[in-house]
Amino acid sequence: MVEYFAYGSNLFAPRLKARVPSARIVGLARLADRRVVFHKRGVDGSGKATITEAPGCAVWGVVYACAADGIGGLRRAEGWPAQYRETEVMVTMEGTRRRVMTYVAAPAYIDPSLRPFDWYLELVLVGARAVGMPPVYIAGLAAVSARTDPRRSTRAGGA
Repeated sequence: MVEYFAYGSNLFAPRLKARVPSARIVGLARLADRRVVFHKRGVDGSGKATITEAPGCAVWGVVYACAADGIGGLRRAEGWPAQYRETEVMVTMEGTRRRVMTYVAAPAYIDPSLRPFDWYLELVLVGARAVGMPPVYIAGLAAVSARTDPRRSTRAGGA
């Protein structure tokens, strides 16, 4: 079993379960001295979530338990090992510290000028709300400047 800390679009359980059918939520967790930024260059040219060191800040996320033999779908979706690297972090969950795995953007894929697409940011927000993250944290995510995905805005009905 692999315990995985999701902080971006994989907060949305249906998205993660499509990638790792065995995934089940263990609980809400906090990663100290880090913050979420949307500076990872996605294949679509937009900013995707990653975490960076930030003393005094914290990242909220969800710990999922995933079957070790089922993690391949997540690795493929995350562009591992080129785009995202697997790394161990220490999170706090219900007052207990535990070591879990998460994904952090590889240095070659970081571009601070990027912004997420609006639909991607909304996916992160839907996931954050569904798991009951602190309102002030959700407000911080909601304040991130996003941009319209040109591929979606040109389709009939804006879908």
